Amino acid sequence: MSNNGSESGAPLIAPDSRTKAGTGAKWTPSGVVVPIYCAQCAKPGGFVPEENMTFVCWLCDDCYHTHGDVFGGTVIPDEVFWAELKAAQEARYGRELTADELRVQLDDPNSLISTLARSRADMTPPPSQ
Repeated sequence: MSNNGSESGAPLIAPDSRTKAGTGAKWTPSGVVVPIYCAQCAKPGGFVPEENMTFVCWLCDDCYHTHGDVFGGTVIPDEVFWAELKAAQEARYGRELTADELRVQLDDPNSLISTLARSRADMTPPPSQ
């Protein structure tokens, strides 16, 4: 296999874990959320915000432990994550939030900022042993 995970050298495209038509979307105090499903077995995996979410690929714990890192350890680089966080703040609030405002947003499990922070934590692989 090549460095990008494909025998042919073509890039592998991870599947999107959201429904194609937004089926199952619901309103929350922080906006519309859409359900996600395991990219391997289709097990329900909770919800992600519809706003500012362009792609989600999620594996349930069982599939991760059974199949390992199916997607070759692909994670979003820190620079991309921080750029996405800044863009989300500017789109939602018209500016970057202050440290105190960020703390308030992080305390609300349904806020966009809290969701982005959890998604980053979920995508960060454990330290190598």
